[in-house]
Amino acid sequence: MVSEPSSMTAGLDTEIARVLADVPGWLTFRQAMALGRMAHEAGSKARILEIGSYQGRSTISLALGAAADATVVAVDPFLGNEVGPRASDLSQGMPDGDREAFLANLARAGVTGKVTHLPLRSSDVPSVKATGARLVFIDGSHRFRDVAGDLRAASEWLLPGGRLAVHDAYYSVEVTAALLVEVAVRNTFGYCGRIGSLAVYRKEPLQGAALLVNTCVQGLGLFTLGRVCLRKTWLLFRARLGQKVDLVAEWPL
Repeated sequence: MVSEPSSMTAGLDTEIARVLADVPGWLTFRQAMALGRMAHEAGSKARILEIGSYQGRSTISLALGAAADATVVAVDPFLGNEVGPRASDLSQGMPDGDREAFLANLARAGVTGKVTHLPLRSSDVPSVKATGARLVFIDGSHRFRDVAGDLRAASEWLLPGGRLAVHDAYYSVEVTAALLVEVAVRNTFGYCGRIGSLAVYRKEPLQGAALLVNTCVQGLGLFTLGRVCLRKTWLLFRARLGQKVDLVAEWPL
């Protein structure tokens, strides 16, 4: 199951909400709190890996929840946007805006010492920095090929019983397609549930009926994808017609 609030984590949830109030990003407060609780549950000396940091909203959530002796490895080259690096970005190098905001937000949250930033593409992460992770959060490039590669890598990085969290699951066509191909039909991850577009899995072998049920439950997420795509199309259509639409507030997350 997805980590639920408890009396032990109530203070953590409150702290995450307070610190993230001025940190931009597409992670909702509920999703951020769930990440914080999963990081807390990872325990002492845990290695927590994040693919895609933007300006630190998820990084801070993970670091606040992690044990004092845990390490959050944040992987983001700050190239391009959620769709993935553009060729011009790769040739020109790393822009400073998001990276500077990321570092400043970590400092304000007081978690700089817990975070190791790797300005790399996820495919270039050294195995020594990733292997043995107890929690992996994926929110990098949303291209099918990149997401599929991240999911395959996560299956190698995670320890048995470790958690995998994927943002924009069933809210992005290419992210969803990668999950169906690399996770839903394989026997590596058990589906724990979803908070909006944040899907959570546990690394555990599945066989027989358990694997079939696991696959079918994830397949039902396609109905969510269809509903979300229709809503996004309707919002964009209204905006195109000149209607007053708050895309930031109304966009499904």
